[in-house]
Amino acid sequence: LGHELCGAVKAAQSAAHMPQEELEQEPSALERVLKAIKAGLGTESLQHLQDSRAHDREAVTENVRRQVERLARDEGVMNKVQQQELMVVGAFYEISSGIVDFFHEISVPSPSPREMEEQQQEEEVLEEEVQEEEQKEEEKDEEENIESKWDRLSSRVVVRIQSECVLALKEPSLQDKFKAVAKRCFPDKFKYSQAI
Repeated sequence: LGHELCGAVKAAQSAAHMPQEELEQEPSALERVLKAIKAGLGTESLQHLQDSRAHDREAVTENVRRQVERLARDEGVMNKVQQQELMVVGAFYEISSGIVDFFHEISVPSPSPREMEEQQQEEEVLEEEVQEEEQKEEEKDEEENIESKWDRLSSRVVVRIQSECVLALKEPSLQDKFKAVAKRCFPDKFKYSQAI
């Protein structure tokens, strides 16, 4: 973000006319900053501007462009941009009006139509696989649920029939018939009928 009436850019513009020896006498950190800004101020777009405000604005926006381009060469920054964790955008803040003008964005390039189609196909295949897996799980759960319900139901039925028979049927011959029927219908549950 550059801003209107930027002192650093004005100093770099002054440094543009300063002899190299004089610039090198500045503190090293300031010298590096001034040289970096100065490098972007020799563009043709600045040489033809007569209005000092327009010249200053163009100098600041040119510096912002250069800084954005410098960030675009940084591998760490670009990794974050590729992973869509970071956007790099240049901007100019006009202090007098409060307006911020955004420009020169570095972002992930849009995929080609072919890449988009391939990505969509991959997503569809993955979605189908997920749905198939979910359906298998549901079927398995349903089978286990049905089996469990049947076990509980059949056990209750046998116990209930046995209880009612014991109460209602006092004759041993009818109880023997019930045991024979229960043994045929519910062989694995017959243990309940042993209590009769």
